[in-house]
Parts: sequence; structure tokens; C-alpha cells
Amino acid sequence: CENHRVPLPPAAFECGTTITMDISKGLGIPDATSMYENNIAQVFMDSDCLAWIVLNHKEKSVNVIDIAFVEGMHQCLDAVEKLVQTAGVRVAIFISGNPRCFVVGADVKGIYPVTDAA
Repeated sequence: CENHRVPLPPAAFECGTTITMDISKGLGIPDATSMYENNIAQVFMDSDCLAWIVLNHKEKSVNVIDIAFVEGMHQCLDAVEKLVQTAGVRVAIFISGNPRCFVVGADVKGIYPVTDAA
């Protein structure tokens, strides 16, 4: 992957365009190999040495930022860092495994639990 030039994304990636990929078929990423998976996301590496981080919060119906999401993303980014060091990955692309949305926002109660002052 040394000195590999990454092609510019096609026009289909313009703002507002929905792109759906089939997780069961490697997300439509040619020659993709699953490198890591947890309850929040899955990390793939393709033949062009691109890391694909597919968000898919298995404990929720949508991708929402909560404590589990933050911890899971730390693990995924650790896996990507290892791919940078060992496999020559230079780019990480975040996509959603949920065709309805990327991330809907933060679960504020889940991140900052309400405590009783009494």
C-alpha cells in the first residue's frame, strides 16, 4: 500500500445521496476482509488498503452515541491503528450499516445519568 493513490469518490457520494451496502456481501467493498467486530461496528480492510468502519449499534434500532458506542469506537479505532502500523492503511472511511441513518445523535441520559441530589 506504499504510495498508493486513493481515487476521488464518484459523484454518487455528493451530499444528500443515500448509499446502501449489503453487509452480508462485504458491504459492496471489493475484496474486503473483516478485521474486527464488536456490538457497535465492524472494521473491514479492502484490497486498496482502505479501512472501512461500518457503524451498526446492535443494541439499538439506530446508531446512537452512548457509553457503549464510545467504548466500542475506541476498540474499533485501536484496530484501525494496528492496521495502519501493520498493513499500510492510510485512510479510514466511516459508513452506516443502517440504511435509515448514519448516527441519530447522543443519548444524553445514557452519557450523563440523572442523579438524585437528595
